[in-house]
Amino acid sequence: MDIESLFSGYKQGGNNYIKKADSKNKWCGFSKGVIDELKQRHGSAFNIVLWGNNPVDHYFCIPFERLEHLFTESLMTSGKYADKGMRRWTATIVNNIFLMRANSEYSLDISEFYVDAGSQLAPIFGELSNEFDVDYTIEDALANIKIRIGQSEFRSLVLSNFQATCCISSIAEPSLLVASHIIPWSHDKSRRSDPANGLCLFVEYDKYFDRGYISLEDDLSIIVTSYYQSFSSPLRKRLLALRGRKIAAPSVTPINPAFLQYHRQNIFDKF
Repeated sequence: MDIESLFSGYKQGGNNYIKKADSKNKWCGFSKGVIDELKQRHGSAFNIVLWGNNPVDHYFCIPFERLEHLFTESLMTSGKYADKGMRRWTATIVNNIFLMRANSEYSLDISEFYVDAGSQLAPIFGELSNEFDVDYTIEDALANIKIRIGQSEFRSLVLSNFQATCCISSIAEPSLLVASHIIPWSHDKSRRSDPANGLCLFVEYDKYFDRGYISLEDDLSIIVTSYYQSFSSPLRKRLLALRGRKIAAPSVTPINPAFLQYHRQNIFDKF
């Protein structure tokens, strides 16, 4: 298995900056030109994918928004590359810590983005001697990894589609934004990664939408559950303040009206 089978790189139009870390020192460099190009295309909604060996036995898939605070002018690397006009950042990975080489005090624990493909994926692709050799715990691990990758890709697409801001409130702090499925993840596998099935929502509004307290008309105006009067006074006020407001339209991929209809018929008012 190679890394390109898992991720589409920026040269292929994808939203992933794929870098091979030095096998000995576990360091890698990041071109300012490439980072700037990805930010121009996707805002902060792209991934840094780091791997070390081929065939791939482990890698990190890190949302850039989690690393962005480290990619500053002051932490760019000096030396022969800078002297040649090649501006870049370099980092070292030590015990799952992403350390900036210009100043190792600037770092991030990236252990949550680590995937051990060697132990969790490789056994799946080997031939099984018979049907009773199937290890369902490994299959579950593979499924979870695929889900994690799919969710990361979907989040990047949706945030990019809404300029990395909540389509209701314009809140733009990435840690408070959710790529919310219109047709829920568990309802339709074929729509899980479709940006036309996504909304970029502040965490509070994501909960309202997911629970069916609010939905959208085809003109993207917000409708509020008919049961709002049974809610507490503070929640009633918050919901009624949303009623009739139009969300910001996506910039690239339009929302599919059929998906909104599904949400209104199957999620809205069904709690």
